[in-house]
Amino acid sequence: MSAPALELRTLGAAFARGPDGAGLNGLGAKGLAALVYLALAPGQAATRDVLVDLLWGRGAPEQGRASLRQELRRMKRALGELFDACLETPGGQIALRPGAVRCDYLEVEHACQARDTAGLSALLERYGGPFLAPLAVNEIAFQDWTAERNSHVETVALEGLLRLMLLDESAGRLDRAAQAARALLGIDPLQEDVHAALVRLHVAAGRLRQARRHVESAHALFLDELGEPPETDLAALIPAAASGARAEPAASCAPSDGAPGAPARPADPSDRPLVALEIAPIEAGSPDDPSLLGALRASVLEQFGALSFMRIQDAAALCALGADLLLERADYAAVVALEAPAEGEAGAARLSFARRGDGALSAHRRLSWPEGSEVAPAAGLGPALAGALAAALLEAETQRGAPGAPGDA
Repeated sequence: MSAPALELRTLGAAFARGPDGAGLNGLGAKGLAALVYLALAPGQAATRDVLVDLLWGRGAPEQGRASLRQELRRMKRALGELFDACLETPGGQIALRPGAVRCDYLEVEHACQARDTAGLSALLERYGGPFLAPLAVNEIAFQDWTAERNSHVETVALEGLLRLMLLDESAGRLDRAAQAARALLGIDPLQEDVHAALVRLHVAAGRLRQARRHVESAHALFLDELGEPPETDLAALIPAAASGARAEPAASCAPSDGAPGAPARPADPSDRPLVALEIAPIEAGSPDDPSLLGALRASVLEQFGALSFMRIQDAAALCALGADLLLERADYAAVVALEAPAEGEAGAARLSFARRGDGALSAHRRLSWPEGSEVAPAAGLGPALAGALAAALLEAETQRGAPGAPGDA
């Protein structure tokens, strides 16, 4: 297939450019709007009446059709040879030729479907901001359509960027994880969990000054927008000591970017691998407050559910069906064991999981949280555990699906 003849930028911008990268300045606002409308319905044609209702709905239908014909002539002058290369107008319909146009909106949707960070990282470049925000088309139908499309792409981008942030954090790619966190806050600046994650990332990278500055700016933002500080004690995520060691990279838990043999996402949710999660203290003096353990468990379950295509369930709920059925019903058993903090050290947790039918330990990871208030394990450690677990299980599923990889017993 030949390269696209036309590129449409719609996120944080509104313009079209040809294959040489030059902008098509002669294209009118409604001509660009029509191209974007067609691009977001690939393979489908729009009737002229649909475009008239969308872009010239305030006048009489005959006047709207005349305005559309005039806009098409203007588009042909602006696009030149690209007009016939990109558009076809059979009968009363208008359509884009397959593969003729590249659009950042569709690329963001595609990137969010990726199962690895190589694909998800495209979001950092392709998502530039609100959909068609600079485009001035004073038509109610068009404004309603752009608002609906903007809501959709923001939701998709938030989900994809969250997955990228957690996967990169669990693999020790702290700088790109922080970049994803900043992109998340650019879409919705009042996400407490993302503010906490960004502070945690600065601390893990040894950037304590930046962590403190971010705590101050987040505190001011919440006071200004909501009239109250964040519920999460962000300052508690920063260790009292002025030293911060870099986070230990987790090679065994890192997702393999573009790894061959990655398992396909099952269409039926019940066919997706099931993970049984258990969180418990392992020694005297370790955190055993039921409310604290419950908050940490809820945080891991929620973040893992947003991050991974796998299903996850509390092991206690599965055991209620019969302890002997636990590993028969679950494909993986994951255990988070909390450690008591030694004097002068931070608390920590050890994460391990095993696959059904495989007696060998599949993964082991130790994560720590800064000394501070009790909110730190749930607000800071929960997302980190979910990211590490999701990355490790994705790697395990990839290895199981690879040619020659041993299957479940």
